[in-house]
Amino acid sequence: MDSLPVVDKLLERMGEPQEKLVAKVERQQQQLLAGFYRREEKIIQKIRRSDSAKARLLETDLKDRYQKLQNKLKQPYQNTGASSPYIPRIDSLETMLKWLGPISNKKEELGKALQAVDGLKAQLARNQEIEEFIKEREQSLRTLLSADGVQAKLPIHGLSNSISRYRKEFYYYKEKTKTFKESLQDPEKMERQALAIARKIPAFQKFMQQNSLLAQLFGPGVSDGGTANPAGLAGLQTRAAVTQQIQQQFGQSVGDPRQYIQQQVGAAQTELNRMKNRLESMRSGGHGDVDIPKFKPNSQRSKPFLKRLEYGLNLQTGNKGAYDFPATNDLSLTLGYKLHDRLAAGVGMAYRFGLGKGWKNLDFTHEGIGLRTYVDFKLSDPQKGLRALFGNFWLSGGYEKNYMSRFKNEAALRHVAWQTSGLVGISKKLRMKKKELKVSMLWNFLNRQSPIGQPFIFRYGYNF
Repeated sequence: MDSLPVVDKLLERMGEPQEKLVAKVERQQQQLLAGFYRREEKIIQKIRRSDSAKARLLETDLKDRYQKLQNKLKQPYQNTGASSPYIPRIDSLETMLKWLGPISNKKEELGKALQAVDGLKAQLARNQEIEEFIKEREQSLRTLLSADGVQAKLPIHGLSNSISRYRKEFYYYKEKTKTFKESLQDPEKMERQALAIARKIPAFQKFMQQNSLLAQLFGPGVSDGGTANPAGLAGLQTRAAVTQQIQQQFGQSVGDPRQYIQQQVGAAQTELNRMKNRLESMRSGGHGDVDIPKFKPNSQRSKPFLKRLEYGLNLQTGNKGAYDFPATNDLSLTLGYKLHDRLAAGVGMAYRFGLGKGWKNLDFTHEGIGLRTYVDFKLSDPQKGLRALFGNFWLSGGYEKNYMSRFKNEAALRHVAWQTSGLVGISKKLRMKKKELKVSMLWNFLNRQSPIGQPFIFRYGYNF
């Protein structure tokens, strides 16, 4: 079969990366549970100062509940399809692997691939178990917070702040889980190619209709002839049946039943928006649930390391120096790390080059190099419309070492005299699809120590 070489190549590459992902998620789960356990221990220590008997009971209950959860997580995963959230990519991939079972020659790779898919489903199910467990523990702590005799001691022992930090960690855990699920929705190029080829094969189409997770839940919806399968539609109402039922219930006063249904859906959407607005007002009043944080979340905490990196390219132009150098340009590459939504720091390297003294005397020359560090702190959030001109301003600073002297080769850089620059200023960032324009005006407050430096520096470039 023409499709097997491509699919077999996918099998060879699939097992190991998925196993590493499963192991990584499992480590994160254990680290998270250990962190929550330590936070609850600290809360119990604060209660112990005023009520040692209650603290002993809470400590015993804490150990018992966490131990039961660990035992539950160690149990083998039951692949029932109902214990983990449905993800179309995993469903399609698992169905394709099962279809390949009888016809593929790579039985060992196929077994590892199926184990990897089961591992991903197991981690999704365990994530759900942990989320429900932590939510239950958070609710217990809130109940403890409102208990008689405990609330009066909060200003002394800071129990309320400890529970708030607990809820914050729970929020970030759910965001990480959401990011993990989203990453599973994005198949690799080879995987997309294999699935695309397999979906063109009639035998695979039939197998998918009968053995996918949706088919297990609702039954096969299409018969062998390509028509609707009555067995798969059993218990489901057709459009004609719904229309007839509406007319029998309300008579001819409703007019067109489809238009009536659209009106009712619109009314339901309006009511849903009203409830959402009410929920927002409850959050503002301090009665929000843990799903709606009372703090401004830092979205960077839920992102993997590589997603928090920012790559930059900027250009700076200069005038003639004190030694009658030609006009120069500084081209810089930077690598930064987003510590927070409002804070980023990084390093960079610059290359200074000259283009000559005029259009009639163009001459490319090496004029210097530089090493840079930078810090950006957000002063104002991005705005829309005309207000965008006054939003997304950042306070920028940095320390740089520059060798600003013409050199002909690398040997000339072995014994150099570096000039220092201390920079502070304002930057403006504008989002442009996948890249970000950054314009900076900086003041070199160490300019007096450099005979050929500039007091004010203008830079522009892009972050990726």
